[in-house]
Amino acid sequence: SAVLFSIWIQRQLAFRRQLKDANVLQDGREVNLLSQIQERMNIRRKVQVLVSSNVSEVGVWGMFHPIIVLPVEIAEHLNDSELEAIFLHELTHVERWDNLVSNVQMTICCLFWFHPLVWLIDRMLLAERERVCDDRVLQLGSASKTYASSLVKVLRFGLGARIAGASCAGGSNLKQRIENIVTGESNKRVSIVQRVLLATVLLVLFSFTIAAVKVDQCELDWMKKKIALTHSSCPDA
Repeated sequence: SAVLFSIWIQRQLAFRRQLKDANVLQDGREVNLLSQIQERMNIRRKVQVLVSSNVSEVGVWGMFHPIIVLPVEIAEHLNDSELEAIFLHELTHVERWDNLVSNVQMTICCLFWFHPLVWLIDRMLLAERERVCDDRVLQLGSASKTYASSLVKVLRFGLGARIAGASCAGGSNLKQRIENIVTGESNKRVSIVQRVLLATVLLVLFSFTIAAVKVDQCELDWMKKKIALTHSSCPDA
């Protein structure tokens, strides 16, 4: 657990250092478009836009003070509709507090690193979270082909690189997501699936904790009996 926590924190600190030289956009096309989308989605939290030469993929960083990080020149490869679709995706992460949820999931994974089901459910929740954002983008009026095109461009630009501690547009299982977007196969049961998976995580962890307590109690009882039998079989000094 300590090793995993250390690696996780080091990756986030390394990315934070990469953002030191980032340029905070105060105006321009990206800021104006983001402001319009925030108003449309009724998001009152302040969201900044940073442009950095040290990142290669679009993502939203931070839990309580979200920042949308853009690679240098990525906006030049996206038209207004495609950039809008990407911002819709990232703002959906902000709207849903996905970075906070992701950190909670990672904490659980670090604590219960030895349980394969925890890691499996973590990956499933990540995939479902990206599908929710995809559905939300389409519900807010973005054309499916435009959105799919924007995801492909972001992937090509970033070559699949991942940002530590950030929710990214590329996300999980991109091929299947693009197929669903283009064919219009929206995952309408995502929220139900998420609730079931989260309930499963809690049930597994609770069951494991109870089982561990019972095992420890059984070992303690067994040791007491063994000591008692040993003392009773020993002759008096």
